[in-house]
Amino acid sequence: MESKETPRIEAEGVSVTKRYEPEEFAVPTIAFEIRSTRSTAAEVRIEEPLPEGYPVEGVGFHPKYDSERWTAHPDGRLVFESRIEPETTVVTIYGLRIEDDEAAAAFMAEPDLTVRARSPEPDPAIEVVADGTGETLPVPVRLVEDRVTESPATPGGSVAAALAAELRAGVVSREDREALREALDAGGSESERVRVSHLQARVSDLEAYTAAFEGFLDENGIAEALVEELRNGLEELRADVEEFGTEVRALAGEQRSALDSVAVEIDALAAEVDDRGDVAADVDAVSDDLDALYNQVDELRAWREQMGAAFGGR
Repeated sequence: MESKETPRIEAEGVSVTKRYEPEEFAVPTIAFEIRSTRSTAAEVRIEEPLPEGYPVEGVGFHPKYDSERWTAHPDGRLVFESRIEPETTVVTIYGLRIEDDEAAAAFMAEPDLTVRARSPEPDPAIEVVADGTGETLPVPVRLVEDRVTESPATPGGSVAAALAAELRAGVVSREDREALREALDAGGSESERVRVSHLQARVSDLEAYTAAFEGFLDENGIAEALVEELRNGLEELRADVEEFGTEVRALAGEQRSALDSVAVEIDALAAEVDDRGDVAADVDAVSDDLDALYNQVDELRAWREQMGAAFGGR
């Protein structure tokens, strides 16, 4: 996707750049680069709306990119909540199951960003003297158990109602929710919370890889089909090789026959040349015989003339 389609939002010294990553991970992903230029820590909440009709089950979170900070709501909202330290950059992602890159455009809507300053935690071991001097008095440290003390109900239940409304609206940070769970003794022991968090991370990891594997199967079919297709391809290749070998052998036989025929013709021509050599020798011999006969005729003619002259003279 083009860079001009990459949303970027900023609030209270925190900027969020959202981009589509088609090849960086095993599955197509939406990445969020969260950059803080603040001098203090802050609670960051990103609310990401999914396209209408897209199932929440179609996304997955990567355990190496703060998967435990994400919450998927049935109404199609993804919420990321985390503490961002000063002058730091955090990258978090969620994976998609889509047919092609064009479908990713529907996921590039601008998310909602909420930034809240991180409240400093008071030191229970220091008590400030209230006489205006600004000095401190040492106070012995005691380990105590947290207890929820009963207090008179707030008129009209305004605090409880406001707290419930904020919880339903999803504007309460993860840390505040954890504090409320501990105060209300609703979160179980620390070991149980660790196990639940670990299981949530494993489930998110499994969902991400399950989605990727389902996408692979949808695109390529099951392994048996791939093996069968490969086997058929090998059989076709073997048949082509055998056919080619047969053609090569037939061509070699034809060439061998042609060479044998040429050899026979060469032998015949050689014999004919030899015969012509013999004829030439015979012609030379006849020529010599004719020359000898001519000589004899000349001798006989000369002898006859001599004889004629001898008898004629008498």
